[in-house]
Amino acid sequence: MLRDARDIQQFVQCVVASGACNCAELDGVPGVDLSDVGIFVENMLAGADCP
Repeated sequence: MLRDARDIQQFVQCVVASGACNCAELDGVPGVDLSDVGIFVENMLAGADCP
């Protein structure tokens, strides 16, 4: 599934709640945190798919 602007709200909810959301976990470290933000933005701008 291609990431788009609709994914931003879900990503932010995962970061705030420190959840384990599959498409938000991007840095290879368990859990979603601020280190995933830059990778998420890069993927959004590149139009990358959600793994």
